[in-house]
Amino acid sequence: MDLRLDQLNRGGHGDAAVYLLGALDESARASFEAHAANCAECRREVALLQPIADRLALAVPQVEPPPHLAASIIAAALPAPATITPVPPAQPHPTWWQRVERYSSAISIVALVLALAGSGYAFSQHQEVQSTNDKAAQLVEILSTMYQPGMTPRTLNAAEGAPQAKGRIFLAPDRTQAVLMTYDLPRLPGTQAYQLWLNNPDAGKRDSGGVFQVDESGRGHLLVRAPQVLAEYRNTGVTQEPAKGSQWPTGKRVLMGEL
Repeated sequence: MDLRLDQLNRGGHGDAAVYLLGALDESARASFEAHAANCAECRREVALLQPIADRLALAVPQVEPPPHLAASIIAAALPAPATITPVPPAQPHPTWWQRVERYSSAISIVALVLALAGSGYAFSQHQEVQSTNDKAAQLVEILSTMYQPGMTPRTLNAAEGAPQAKGRIFLAPDRTQAVLMTYDLPRLPGTQAYQLWLNNPDAGKRDSGGVFQVDESGRGHLLVRAPQVLAEYRNTGVTQEPAKGSQWPTGKRVLMGEL
């Protein structure tokens, strides 16, 4: 039986995405890991989202910022000496850990600014700025779409073109966007791609949901954009097509499933 994602909100459910992105504090992270050890659904969600989380970390070119950048940001972020209120002589001098605690917020802000500035500097040094930015935005959109209230996973089974393949599609019947996750598909040459089809045999309807490629491990993902709400379709399939897609299926079918 499929489990609605918006019901995964207790006992660690629904924390897979923030866990993989490192956004949980130490206590919440330990709590989720303890929960996931006994929760097959959460372990499946972690496995499904891991490839996207891995790609987010490398979504921008990694370029070392110039040495002067760190010094200038730290100088701007830390308070000037004249603005620091002296400690009254009657009070004991703060211990080293109290001084660290005092500046921990500023240090955290500096670290964040350095990270953002480094990414911005990397962007400025590459001609593929827009392409890289689009890829990062797409990955974020996939995560946000997958975790919208009402989204439900459907399993896709292997077809004759790839007996080892498997996949899942996350959807809500009243929406036109969904998320497809695939595994163990053969990698295709640059002239070919995989294409998702949305079908309603009763109405004689077959629409394209988009094309995608897979990585070296056979993993792929697609933000599906249907012409109509997904309740209008009964089943789905993935076929091997030319890189820009086809008007109707022409190649081997590799995945199929009911919607």
